[in-house]
Amino acid sequence: MTDDDLPGLHDAGDRASLEGQRYFVVASGIKLGLAAVSAVISAFSGPRGLALAVAGLFLGVLCAEAWLWARKPERRWYDGRAFAESAKTMAWRFAVGAAPYPKADASAEDRYLADLHRLLDDGPKTDIYPSDKPPISTAMAQVRGLDLQDRRRVYLRDRIDVQLNWYRTRALISRKRSNQWRTALIAAEGLGVFFAFGRASDLIPIDAGGIIAAFVGAGAAWLGIRQHENLQRAYTYASQELSIARNALERCTSDTEWPQLVADSEEAISREHTMWRASRSSS
Repeated sequence: MTDDDLPGLHDAGDRASLEGQRYFVVASGIKLGLAAVSAVISAFSGPRGLALAVAGLFLGVLCAEAWLWARKPERRWYDGRAFAESAKTMAWRFAVGAAPYPKADASAEDRYLADLHRLLDDGPKTDIYPSDKPPISTAMAQVRGLDLQDRRRVYLRDRIDVQLNWYRTRALISRKRSNQWRTALIAAEGLGVFFAFGRASDLIPIDAGGIIAAFVGAGAAWLGIRQHENLQRAYTYASQELSIARNALERCTSDTEWPQLVADSEEAISREHTMWRASRSSS
């Protein structure tokens, strides 16, 4: 069972989240880039055209900032991911017979559909795209009809292992990018010291230290936007927690224990998203 087999609500939230993320990152990058370039031009004394160029760049910074403030694409990003993740965990719980939709409960399907309806009511009222996918796909119904051993195999392979691989990959990527940015910032700060001494000794005619300071500030702000270090910690912790949950799932042979074990695993995944959203909201 893959993401293509999940309800349309998942696709709607995921699409809105990816679009919001793209708009937020691009607009933030434009804002910081224009501010850094304006600092470079400002370091040179020249004709009136340079001053006008700086004014134009700052106007671009102002427009980007105003657009971010008015449109708030980061809210679309965060809300869309929360919406998609909620739909995903509901679908998996239902498909494998986990709490609160155990196979033994005759009203489980009605409860699942009611929960999806509540999710839609509580979700963002805009930015939700239409979808022709049913709330219960053929694959979901087929998985739910399997015995415990086969449901466990599908859940471990298509949900837990896929999620674990995603956490581990993202943790490594975040660590690599964090190290790259930190190295670049340290190198730039070292250059700043060199050029500052050169300026003080009248060996360098322009204020290169000020230019580097502008780029260091922009780089630090970009690092704060991307949150690489926080993400590495969150994904590493989530992968360890989910690995422990996987071990318990793998050993489960009881239909009475299975619903709660799956629910606990889904809660571990939900905690990662809660930590992610908290770090984003505070940045």
